[in-house]
Amino acid sequence: MSRHSTLGVLRNLGVGVVLVLLAWPWWPPPARPATEGATLVRWLGPVASLASSFELVRWNTALRRGEPERAYTLAGRALALDPRSPMGWLDVGQHLILDRSSAEMERDPKRRAAWARAGLDLLRRGEERSVDPAALAVIGGDLAGFLAERTARDLTWPGGAEALLDEARASYERAERHGHPEAAERLSMLARVRARGAGDLATREDEATESSPASEADAGDAAGPGTTATKGQKGPRSDKGGG
Repeated sequence: MSRHSTLGVLRNLGVGVVLVLLAWPWWPPPARPATEGATLVRWLGPVASLASSFELVRWNTALRRGEPERAYTLAGRALALDPRSPMGWLDVGQHLILDRSSAEMERDPKRRAAWARAGLDLLRRGEERSVDPAALAVIGGDLAGFLAERTARDLTWPGGAEALLDEARASYERAERHGHPEAAERLSMLARVRARGAGDLATREDEATESSPASEADAGDAAGPGTTATKGQKGPRSDKGGG
């Protein structure tokens, strides 16, 4: 009887361990951002990265099918599976800023700002978790500058363009501390823009992204070619056609 009881306990314990391992990737992330990615990757090894990549493919597919709620669930799962990879943070953050917060996808100005805020915050969290925080910090600065330019057209932001330029500067400074080779140049460029005034932000965006320059007349148009070119380079909207 003692032997049977022992076997039963071991059997139940084995089943419990299997269930824990299967459920692990979908558990909410712990409150220790500096170690959550490393812990999960240590548990799952290279499988975590592969699973994360697969979830990102499903995320893009759900976006193209017009299923945003399912897409964001898949995106969150991908980031939890492999938070050390910068690509997931970059893809999802750019989508929130360039696509989800656009006037074409969101008519409510407050919700546009909320989506953009979520994108910047996501990139910031990625800096804390990924193996390449410098790259995410530079991209975050570039996108904050892009949003600052949008305040003249279709984005209402607390503190206006200056507040976003402050965020861009802080991002570039973090990138510089992480040793990004282009951070000092970005800071210098931003200082020149602020010296000229926030009205010249379109020029700065062209320099930072090497996109096709837009005329001053087009820069004032909410649907101008400068806006379209920038979005096409950065976000998943580029494979949706005309939206």
